[in-house]
Amino acid sequence: MDVIFSNGLLTAPGGHPLSLVQSNIERGSVKPEDGEGAFYYTLAKPQDLEQKWPRLLATKPDFLKAVLVYSEEFERRNNDPKYFSRGDWTRSYCR
Repeated sequence: MDVIFSNGLLTAPGGHPLSLVQSNIERGSVKPEDGEGAFYYTLAKPQDLEQKWPRLLATKPDFLKAVLVYSEEFERRNNDPKYFSRGDWTRSYCR
């Protein structure tokens, strides 16, 4: 079987799939250290990518995955908790 791995995805702070990861941490199916810097890398500004890029490259990803869900509404949703990880439906679905 041939497989390829991204070894972590790029998303915005509070973006998808953070609620899923948070729920899995709360359930004990993954550890907190499996979140930021492992399963995902949050980027709010270009400097964040510059800082986190070496750690991501060290995982030797086969490709990069960037989550751009609602990116056109970033400013409106960024600091509004009701939109955490895409919106209320995600939190209820993932719990």
